[in-house]
Amino acid sequence: MFAIMGSFVKLGTEHGASLPLVVLFRGLPSVILLLIWARAGRQSIVPTSWKLHLWRNLSGVTSMWLGFYAIAHLPLATATSLNYTAPLFIACWMLGWGGAQR
Repeated sequence: MFAIMGSFVKLGTEHGASLPLVVLFRGLPSVILLLIWARAGRQSIVPTSWKLHLWRNLSGVTSMWLGFYAIAHLPLATATSLNYTAPLFIACWMLGWGGAQR
């Protein structure tokens, strides 16, 4: 499914779709489905910590934006290879600045 999504992002941007539009239509269906699911189950969607909620959303949208930017501007194989190295970048970040124990 990720390969299909990457292919559609590449095709969409090559056919004139802007990156903000691609990011919007990638995230909007899941937001709508989660709202419907929460309403059907009478679940609250209010976060317990707004600061962590906003930070998680900001980092998630930023990483999706950068990943789609890579797919749109690099060859698909290179962008996919970079995507697969994400755990290495996260580990380096945690060791350097994240406060993780070495």
